[in-house]
Amino acid sequence: MLKAVKENETGTIQFDRFFSADQTECVVLETYKDSSAVFAHLANVGVMLGKLLALSEMNLEVFGNPSEELRAASVAIARKSIRFTMGFNHLLFYTKIFPDA
Repeated sequence: MLKAVKENETGTIQFDRFFSADQTECVVLETYKDSSAVFAHLANVGVMLGKLLALSEMNLEVFGNPSEELRAASVAIARKSIRFTMGFNHLLFYTKIFPDA
């Protein structure tokens, strides 16, 4: 997924992954220029993200001022845990991914 992001997304400012020592949890920090850049990311990695979500659960925190359309999409993707914090210049997603219980 990281290669696809770096090669195809000009609106992605940051896309970093951090794994727990036992490789069972992953934190992803994503920063985007705007809501349109997030949708471009989702179009680019949608198939891979769908496979990941089928195998895991995700907590999502969104920092910034997402469009209403992006807020709705974020809620649908996270399904269980999502929090929005407003007032930042860019959109920062803090995502924790862990296996389904």
